[in-house]
Amino acid sequence: MMRHLPIALFVALLGWNFGLNTGGLPNALLGALLAMLGMLLPSTTLSYFAANWAHVNRELRAVRAFKRGLAPIVVALLLATGWLLASAHDQPMRDWPLWLLTAISALVVWQLRIHLLWLIGAGALLGGLGVV
Repeated sequence: MMRHLPIALFVALLGWNFGLNTGGLPNALLGALLAMLGMLLPSTTLSYFAANWAHVNRELRAVRAFKRGLAPIVVALLLATGWLLASAHDQPMRDWPLWLLTAISALVVWQLRIHLLWLIGAGALLGGLGVV
């Protein structure tokens, strides 16, 4: 039973299946690509132009108020996502090194202003070495 199938994965699979049924593997790849493009292009375009507009007009009172009002919502959504991922885990107490690494990474990003990609790379390295 599929409990939480991500929408993007489902759209790619739907495009793959449609393409496969209409002409084999090349059409399956094209179908998956077109389905993903059709799903992601509108929101990506809108986000791009909205971010550019907000950057150009960053001194407007409405833009500043919008950003300040949006910050708690973003934090709450991140916490909710973390909670859902943690609650879906079988044995969270067994993975205490992972929780510790997460807390340390959050503190480092917050206090030292190191770019998050460096910490993601460090986490991938530690995971590849079997530490976490």
